[in-house]
Amino acid sequence: MNKKNFFIFFLILFLSGCGFKAYNKLDLIKFNITEIETSGDKRVNYKLKNSILENLKKDNNNNNYKLSITSSKNRSIKEKNINNQVTKYEINIIVKVQLFNNINENILKFQLSEKNVFNATKQHSKLINEEKRVVEQITEIISEKIIDALIEKTNDI
Repeated sequence: MNKKNFFIFFLILFLSGCGFKAYNKLDLIKFNITEIETSGDKRVNYKLKNSILENLKKDNNNNNYKLSITSSKNRSIKEKNINNQVTKYEINIIVKVQLFNNINENILKFQLSEKNVFNATKQHSKLINEEKRVVEQITEIISEKIIDALIEKTNDI
């Protein structure tokens, strides 16, 4: 029994010191976004621009890029009840992203889209607030996807 405990102790000690370390994706940033041009939906663009600039701050890089974002937001009726009243809306946000280098060469071009559904309310102010909340959620998801794509693609270049 003593040898078994001794073996288990060294096995645990050996495995716990394996050197595994979770990485932070922001440590992989090897570029700098100097300018972001936006067109399309102003609210979506404002949130995307702030989120991207906040997460991609690196001052000591020589790889400077310019980002162009074009966004569109569509709200459509998802579901109606028997009385032909709207019960659910669907919001679809489409974002086209282009990355340019110092000499305005198009390096990277991709498109992202996200959808979400929300319930309609009888009060217009609650409907508008719910739509804003859903747009904010979708925008946060899209900004994370943009950051991930930029990190992945620029590290390949």
